[in-house]
Amino acid sequence: MKVIQHQDEWEKLFEAAGAFKDAACWEFMNDFDLFAVKDPVSGVIYYCSVMGRGGQMFGLAAYKGEKGFAGYKRILNGEFEENPMDAMCIQDCYMISFEDREMLFKRDLELIKALGLKFRGRNAWPQFQDYSAGMAAAGIETAETIKLLTIILEQSLQIAERFMENETMLKTRPGARTEKCLTRVMETVDGTPVWKDKWMKPRPYVEPAPDCRLDAAVADNLAELKKAVKRRFDRLELGFFFMPARIGPEGGPQYHPFMCIMVNGGSGVVMGFGFPEGPGKRYSQFYKMIADALRKAGALPDEILVSNGEAFEAMKPFAAIIGAGLKKLKRLRGVEAARESLESFMMKR
Repeated sequence: MKVIQHQDEWEKLFEAAGAFKDAACWEFMNDFDLFAVKDPVSGVIYYCSVMGRGGQMFGLAAYKGEKGFAGYKRILNGEFEENPMDAMCIQDCYMISFEDREMLFKRDLELIKALGLKFRGRNAWPQFQDYSAGMAAAGIETAETIKLLTIILEQSLQIAERFMENETMLKTRPGARTEKCLTRVMETVDGTPVWKDKWMKPRPYVEPAPDCRLDAAVADNLAELKKAVKRRFDRLELGFFFMPARIGPEGGPQYHPFMCIMVNGGSGVVMGFGFPEGPGKRYSQFYKMIADALRKAGALPDEILVSNGEAFEAMKPFAAIIGAGLKKLKRLRGVEAARESLESFMMKR
């Protein structure tokens, strides 16, 4: 029998999850009915969104602080509709969901069995996961996190019950700034902790710039490549994205690799692909990879095409050295076809 760490905390969390599921909040709340819960221990604000109105995934997402809120807004704005995998890899949140049994990991089933709990049917099995940008979903382990999710579920249920009686309660009050969010905050009144409503505006979040250092050795290599290679082709499409594959030890921290695919925009031929070691976005490790692919092809592009502003900034020094134009397009059809083929192959393995 599996030895359970923090058994009391786990039992309370499963009880809170059961109460949340019984309330079926997704029947009357949408994912854009946002509210927040402030952690009384750390002070971090978790922005909560009920999932399930669309009938696909049922549960609650609690986005972590300003970074999580920024990711939530990008998802809500439909930025990742064409590539849902990209949404999974940018979000920072805790996910409490109700799954079919076959969707659970071994760790989930072992925990449920050790606690002596039983569930039956579709969308009945609670699962608690920690999503961090670029990382594969991980289980939760510490007593602090288990207690936090219990608090979030309890306060979310309190909000949902009030929302059912008043669907306008989460809308910003007249005269208030539009981006304020109803936030549950614990305060001490006469020595007793009391949960109260506060309207709070999320702090702005600035995404840290990814690693785009083009070192001297690579710059010299590119300058030499420009002199040595005289043949040209019209355009090079460069796609940068996270892959669904998981890299890392079994049972340990795993990440989704950040990949680059290089496609001849005229012919649609894939000229190369690869990813750097370790998690996160590091464009700097792609520079030599792209240069080697161009050297092997024996031709340089007149124009480099990318699909977002971050990649545009990252490729500026590269394009300048080899004398290529640089343009941002919403869709790169060669990259899209190559990515679809690669992901299809990986999902079959």
